[in-house]
Amino acid sequence: MAATLYVDNEADYQKWLDTGGVDPNMPLDKLGAMLYESKGCSTCHSLDGSIGQAPSWKGVYGHQVQLSNGQTVMADENYVRESILVPSAKIVKGFDNIMPVFQGVLRPRELDALVAYIKTLGK
Repeated sequence: MAATLYVDNEADYQKWLDTGGVDPNMPLDKLGAMLYESKGCSTCHSLDGSIGQAPSWKGVYGHQVQLSNGQTVMADENYVRESILVPSAKIVKGFDNIMPVFQGVLRPRELDALVAYIKTLGK
């Protein structure tokens, strides 16, 4: 099996760890769109309003969300962040708690990017 090994100096390696190898100047919503695919979000969350294993991201931002416990919450930035990092905190009515926890998995900029992307779909 052939492989390529890259050896960086400490500063370049730290930069790679911080950015995930992504251009740090990429707009957050564009990075979020890329992460939607690469992190597996597209497996369960649609962008067109169709319902699958999880709620669609289309139009959710800035609107009320009905939870399985009967409460409603505003899908604002805090709700979206919590839903990504600790998805079991608030389960949307009609869906099972199947989303994996992304706390400790996403870099801060990746989380910001997903939130920014979801905001663009809320219009």
